[in-house]
Amino acid sequence: MIVAGVFIGVNNTVTTQAVMTVSPVERPVASASYGFVRFIGGGLAPFVAGRLAEHFDSQHAPFYLGAAAVLLGAVILTAAHRQLGEAERAQAAELAAAGPVTARRERLEESALAEDLGSAT
Repeated sequence: MIVAGVFIGVNNTVTTQAVMTVSPVERPVASASYGFVRFIGGGLAPFVAGRLAEHFDSQHAPFYLGAAAVLLGAVILTAAHRQLGEAERAQAAELAAAGPVTARRERLEESALAEDLGSAT
């Protein structure tokens, strides 16, 4: 459980940073939207898994759906890899141009967001 939790925590942090980096809206809006999608999915997953198992009369159906979702996510991340890199470079250039005070505030905001997400999991 602990080892799995480490991987989930790292994945959560990396995914959250990627979402915040490429989002065209302000950070609070992106964070709230991302949190809503993530937690509504976590709340609906047990219900949907049960319905899938009943409908297909197979305990394996939810796992097949999960595997398909993972593959789809890998395809999307592979396709969006270039955009993520461009967004990170643009964000770094913007922070450098804004000066040290803004860059420090941005790092503090990211640190606070990481702490909030870490305590939510």
